[in-house]
Amino acid sequence: MLRARPPNELALAEVSDRICYRASMDQVVVRVEKSGRIMIPVDIRRKLRLVEGESQILLRVDDEGQVQLSTREQALARIHREVRKHVPEGSDVVGEFLAEKRAESAREDAK
Repeated sequence: MLRARPPNELALAEVSDRICYRASMDQVVVRVEKSGRIMIPVDIRRKLRLVEGESQILLRVDDEGQVQLSTREQALARIHREVRKHVPEGSDVVGEFLAEKRAESAREDAK
């Protein structure tokens, strides 16, 4: 159950163990249970297309200590974008890697 609260009225003491509420349009405050579990509100689960028992999510802590939640697909897309920044357009990284391995293998066979 979500309780809408203006950001200036945030008070974690008011949140019970089983309740989360919206701090703003893009923030949700949740309580961590004794087991370490947190509840992801249904609207966020729907937005991420999370399905109970099937979905895998990645929790990542950035350099500023903020937790980022993403699906496996989102994480892979982010990694691909980062890698593309360092690979020249039109280069065949896999082909180059295989050529290096073949050359290395040929050198080993020649010994």
